[in-house]
Amino acid sequence: MQNRDVKKSFSYNNLHSLLTYVYFCSIIIASKMKHYYSLIFELKQEVLKLAGKKLIIPSKKYKGDTSVVSARLPNEMIKDLDTIAESTGRNRNEIIMMCLEYAIDNLDTDGKEE
Repeated sequence: MQNRDVKKSFSYNNLHSLLTYVYFCSIIIASKMKHYYSLIFELKQEVLKLAGKKLIIPSKKYKGDTSVVSARLPNEMIKDLDTIAESTGRNRNEIIMMCLEYAIDNLDTDGKEE
């Protein structure tokens, strides 16, 4: 009888040790997974933020060779163009071209809208 009791005790102790080890391993794995899920969530949030911040650079409508055109403009208009150019970080020529492009695109020559 004593030999059987020793075997049962030995098996129970081994099983208990193994289950304790498995339990602690599962806790460690779960904490690592939680950490990785947290990192994945943060990365996903950053990707979603960046997806909404696209840099859109439209192509120029007019391309190719250019010509110098001289035009007389009132001094006040030139001051206004320079103010706009300074506040937008563009040069006067870019502002004039943008204004002309807008005017051409929105021009109504016969009094009827298209």
